[in-house]
Amino acid sequence: MKRVLDLGCGFGFMTEFIAKRVAHDAEMTGVDVFPANEKPYLDAVRSAGRRGRFICAALEQSLDWPDRFFDLVVASYSLYYFRRLLPEIARVLAPSGLFFASAHSTRSCLDMLDSLGLSPAATDLTLLALGFSAENAGDQLREHFEQTVRIDYHNTLLFDGSPEGEADWLAFVRFKLPLLVPACQQESDAAADAVIEKARALLAREGTIILDKSDAGFRCSGARCR
Repeated sequence: MKRVLDLGCGFGFMTEFIAKRVAHDAEMTGVDVFPANEKPYLDAVRSAGRRGRFICAALEQSLDWPDRFFDLVVASYSLYYFRRLLPEIARVLAPSGLFFASAHSTRSCLDMLDSLGLSPAATDLTLLALGFSAENAGDQLREHFEQTVRIDYHNTLLFDGSPEGEADWLAFVRFKLPLLVPACQQESDAAADAVIEKARALLAREGTIILDKSDAGFRCSGARCR
């Protein structure tokens, strides 16, 4: 595989993993809406000894590449933001190419909301999980690919009451804040602080927090190009 596209590449964690498993002269292309991710993404590619480029762009209605251009396309925990691009992903994938997507389970998302006492109806996390999740991704992907293989990743996250455990728990909640705080309140420090304080109080009260974090990956081939 020589042409790799990572959609919603973030810091490049998935690209770095993949880069070590493709051809030495492979070119890795990462696309992400956040310009701050460019340096960590390119650093991740270089650390794997591969060439890469970063494109800062919102993924909207189309992909700016020719038909059958990429040998591998990846969307790691990001496709729920742009699942309308599935026909485009199928179009730019080579006939022998692979598409890999990973998704959170709806259950794990609801588990976290329940633990924090947040209403599922008031968060973007629920909308994303219901739109493209471990439970419903397979049906959506089979519309665009001849073969779709589901790979389950059973996991739990455990945070204890130690200082290190509390630090990890609060870091995890902060990472999720953009999806936990309603969009209309995301500019409010008070709204974010309230969620953090709920998280801190929960751990102090319970002593240990265990979250179901079972997710799923989907390996797709045989693109259906319409």
